[in-house]
Amino acid sequence: MATGGTVFLNATVRTLDPANPLASAVLARDGKIVAVGDAAELRRQAAGAREVDLGGATVLPGFIESHNHFLFAGIAFTQVDVRADKVASIGDLQNLLRKRALETERGGWVIGRGYDQTLLAENRHPTRHDLDEVTPEHPSVIFHISYHALVANSMALELAGLDRNTPDDPGGEILRDEHGDPTGVLTEDAMRIVQRVMPAMDAAGMRTAIHAARDQFLPTGVSAVHDAFIGKREEIDAYAAAIAAGELPIRAYLMIAPELYDGELEGQTGDLGGLYGIPPGRLFAGPVKMLQDGAIQAYTAALTQPYYDAPDRYGVKIYDPAVLTEKVVYHHARGRQIAIHGNGDAAIDDILDAYEAAITAHPRSDHRHRIEHCQTARQDQLERMARLGVTASVFSNHLWYFGDRHISRFLGPERAFRMEPLASMTALGIRWGLHSDCPVTEVDPLLSIWLAVNRRTSSGQQIGETERVSVEQALRGFGPDSAYLMFQEHNHGTLVAGQYADMVVLGGDPVADPEGIKDIPVKATVVAGEIVWEEPLAG
Repeated sequence: MATGGTVFLNATVRTLDPANPLASAVLARDGKIVAVGDAAELRRQAAGAREVDLGGATVLPGFIESHNHFLFAGIAFTQVDVRADKVASIGDLQNLLRKRALETERGGWVIGRGYDQTLLAENRHPTRHDLDEVTPEHPSVIFHISYHALVANSMALELAGLDRNTPDDPGGEILRDEHGDPTGVLTEDAMRIVQRVMPAMDAAGMRTAIHAARDQFLPTGVSAVHDAFIGKREEIDAYAAAIAAGELPIRAYLMIAPELYDGELEGQTGDLGGLYGIPPGRLFAGPVKMLQDGAIQAYTAALTQPYYDAPDRYGVKIYDPAVLTEKVVYHHARGRQIAIHGNGDAAIDDILDAYEAAITAHPRSDHRHRIEHCQTARQDQLERMARLGVTASVFSNHLWYFGDRHISRFLGPERAFRMEPLASMTALGIRWGLHSDCPVTEVDPLLSIWLAVNRRTSSGQQIGETERVSVEQALRGFGPDSAYLMFQEHNHGTLVAGQYADMVVLGGDPVADPEGIKDIPVKATVVAGEIVWEEPLAG
């Protein structure tokens, strides 16, 4: 009989393990689960173990958020918030930027985030002229809610060397007025023209951003994240430094820019603990990350049929399909997992063509290549995904935040009702995780799960009832199926002996109350058997 450890007891423990789905206690020792069962039996197994009485709460595996921008979200939280709940018009937006400009040294950058042109009273993008009015002495930029477009003022455009003579980028667009002059709105790859001259964050700033993101994610029950784009070695270094200092309990799985895998990280995949001298199981180099289109709400997702309210627009493809295929074959041949952003069905066609070419040329039985978001996948595409063994991380939050406008503006009812086709994926055996894409939407796993189960928009409209899934299946999208997307299902995602002792403690049972899932409070987040966040006491 072993001694020590911690017994978490007096709970409804939903293990997500089909062989042993329910228990009342969990024994954890040295960061891992030793046993799951009833309290009396676990006490016998571990004399002298510390006991944590959970007061009848529900316990699930810690939530694994399968697509977010954790580090960037921490940066975004410091920017001027111009989302729709903060501004109703361009005038409101200008007032917030003016306030920040007054607090910023002359010549310093003023950066905002989250505007949505479809929810502004003017029903248009802001322009450089709108920003010039309130930031005449500061370069300024505001990011679209999707982060697939931005608006830059005249000073920022001048610093970037962008004018009427700058050619359009094939993977993006420079919007121009009737005279051919840039309006300040840039989409997709064209955004890089300005982003290159924006101030880079130093190591201290990245650490601060990680702290800010941690403080947003932990109270939602998240114990692990898939950070959906890492473009610099310094960003990985910042993660490692925060883990080494005991500042980041959340496990981080990183999607890596192709050039980084072919440069400073060449030959480094999987657990990075040895590289950085930190404990194993905390920081991982995951798939190569690429994009093939943009966002539906920015009209840059690549569709085979035009946008519902813009019949001349089909979106943007980042790569020529032949170039995408060449890149995918290259990385697949080197044994790497690949994750490609694809919202529109035209982009998904290109991604599947590339994956099939790679798998045919270099057969591999368990590649687990991913499609990120996969929002408008058609039935024939899902069947092809199943045949090829392609997985998906699905953006269920879109149904809530943008669903009403998908129905009335962007896609029309037929395509909108089929968005996020989780039931169809499940029927075909496709493994999928759920996500928030934070900071595009708020990180809130219980909302994401509720949406997978109930499929409602923020106005209460039902959106595609036939694509609803069971609560148990939705929970897997933040548990073992999300772990599967990162080859980690043997380490976490279920509460079984030998896996990480990562748990979320809830004030209600999602299975018992499907309609009320999004309102269930998170009581505590447990990582490696330690409570790393708990609900503050009232008063």
